[in-house]
Amino acid sequence: MGLALEESADFVSSAEQFENFYQLVSENKSWTDEDGKTLHFGACSHLTRVYTTIGNKLEANGNMEETLSYLVKAYNMAKESEDSKQEGEASYRLGLAYGKAKDAETALLHLNSYLELCKANEDDAGIGLACEAIAKAYESKGKIDESIKYLEMFCEVAERSKQEGAYSKACSDLGAIFNSLGNYEKAAEYFSKAYNISRALNDSVSIQSSRVQYGVSVAHSMMLNVVSHINMASRPCMERLVDWKSSRADEFTKPVPEPVIEQPTPAPEPQQPTPAPEVPQAVVEEQSEGVQEEDGTATTEPTEEQ
Repeated sequence: MGLALEESADFVSSAEQFENFYQLVSENKSWTDEDGKTLHFGACSHLTRVYTTIGNKLEANGNMEETLSYLVKAYNMAKESEDSKQEGEASYRLGLAYGKAKDAETALLHLNSYLELCKANEDDAGIGLACEAIAKAYESKGKIDESIKYLEMFCEVAERSKQEGAYSKACSDLGAIFNSLGNYEKAAEYFSKAYNISRALNDSVSIQSSRVQYGVSVAHSMMLNVVSHINMASRPCMERLVDWKSSRADEFTKPVPEPVIEQPTPAPEPQQPTPAPEVPQAVVEEQSEGVQEEDGTATTEPTEEQ
């Protein structure tokens, strides 16, 4: 009955039937099916699945309180099944739900539990998902260093296990967080990796996204240098800005050449008048006598008679 109702999408009624089944087999845990698995394990698995489905539908309608209630039930059933894979997945879903409900502490509790189970099962894909979710939870708490730590772990695991899509996502997440911190060179480095991986995967959506993100981070990294060049306003700075507008080549990290200061041409020194040559005294006396003769006058010494 439970399976039939689940197939017809009557999940609440299906859950009631599986709950009755669970009560019955819980009293007889030694009962097994044709595959040798206990019926108790089967009842726990069915309830985990149906509770999760109901929780997801409630979340889509924005009812987070009821969502958490059903996902907690799913987690408890998964844990009782003693199947670490089911328990880990239920813990992960519950951690994400608590994160959406702005309860980062409880989210981290369940996400770290999922991470440990994935490590025990050597589940690299699960480790990556756990690290990404834990990083977001720490970021919501303002613990950026912890967030970066888990994102770098996510990046390392994805690269090691050759999960190209996850590796691109990890690089993009790291680029975003470094960009928000103002570490634009680091952001551009990770966005560039994400872009190249997306191109290798021929993922058109990721290509467009990572291309824009890379361009933004590069522009941010140049911004301070561009502004400083504008503020300096020297001729070499203006020439560099004009060249950049023409070719878009980043020359702003190079030292700014000192402007050439043109020295003013000195004014010519005033010329001193050339002194007249000295005339001998004898010549002067002769010229004086000649002038007196031309005037018809002569200068004589007064006599005693006069």
